[in-house]
Amino acid sequence: MAQFHSPAVPSSSGFSPSAISGLRYSLGQSRADFARVLGVTLETIFEWEAGTQLPNASEVSILIRLNQQSEAYAEKTAMRPALERAIRDRRLDQIHASDFILSVPDLTLN
Repeated sequence: MAQFHSPAVPSSSGFSPSAISGLRYSLGQSRADFARVLGVTLETIFEWEAGTQLPNASEVSILIRLNQQSEAYAEKTAMRPALERAIRDRRLDQIHASDFILSVPDLTLN
């Protein structure tokens, strides 16, 4: 029995269907939200993720910027557990605002 293969478009844009859906997932966006951000239709997102259509040059430039933002966000969130651990180890999480004594110099005019 012959198997049916959907006509996948080669990824000359550098964004494979799985890379596009992965980017969308990493941004936490639905297909509809992703389509709005990119200024395309929901059908276009489905076609990109299915591999039946490729993004054009302007859409690729937006995808590149979104990918860079996604990577920068991932780096920041990856550091968060280490920062929280450092705060806990130094017991900085136990400091309360009332523990600080603010000394204000006498500003009266003579």
